[in-house]
Amino acid sequence: MTTVQQSTTFRQAVTGSDVRIEAVVTKLGRRMAFTDVALTQANSGEIAAQASTVYALLG
Repeated sequence: MTTVQQSTTFRQAVTGSDVRIEAVVTKLGRRMAFTDVALTQANSGEIAAQASTVYALLG
C-alpha cells in the first residue's frame, strides 16, 4: 500500500507520559482504505494529536 493523503493536527506537546495511539479503519474498499488516528497522553487521556489518512491498496 502507499499513502495517498495524510493530515495531522497537533494539539499539545506530550512530556513525562507515554503516548497511546488508536487507529480506526473507517472505510475499506477494494483499492482505498481510510483511517482516523488519535494520539492521547497515557496518564491523562487528553488528545495530543489527531490524524486522518488515505491509503491506496496495491496489487
